Order: sequence, then structure tokens, then C-alpha cells
Amino acid sequence: MARRGKCAKLFSDNGKNFVGASNEIKKLLEIVRNPDKKLANYLAAEGIEWKFIPARSPNFGGLWETAIKSCKYHLKRVVNGINLTYEELLTVTVQKLREF
Repeated sequence: MARRGKCAKLFSDNGKNFVGASNEIKKLLEIVRNPDKKLANYLAAEGIEWKFIPARSPNFGGLWETAIKSCKYHLKRVVNGINLTYEELLTVTVQKLREF
């Protein structure tokens, strides 16, 4: 996010990957939805909205899911099966983003 400035809205899905971490997600939701909490106050002060798509509605996240699928496809072709460190992955990603 820092490369493109502060975001104005965060969207989260309700995918199966959240099921295994349901207790942590419940704590996070409580923090976000409770106006007395620090995170909610910080987001409000910064003008950032955090929205959740409806449960069992994958079509709401279709655009970003398609973007992720495309990114994964092209990234796999670029790295050609090589295991990259975080710094190497970041470098490759930034270099490719400059081409757009």
C-alpha cells in the first residue's frame, strides 16, 4: 500500500481460508466493529473504511480474485519454479509493475 499511497477502503471476503482461523477473525471483527477500540478509531481518523462482502457471495470479490489469479499466473512464468526470498519476490514484483 505504501507504494501507491494510503488506501481509502479495505474489502475482506469470507473465504474458506478464514475458517481455520475463525477465533482470530472473530477477535479482529470485534476490534473493527466496536467503535471504542483503537483500530476503529484510527481507521476513522485516517478516513479509511473497512468493509466485508456478504457471506457466501464470491461474486462480490470477482474482480480482485481475477487480478490475483492473473498475477499468480504471470509470476509463476517469470520465476520459473525458483524459490524466492521475500526481498527477491518484492524486487521482481516492483520491476514488473514498472512495465505497466
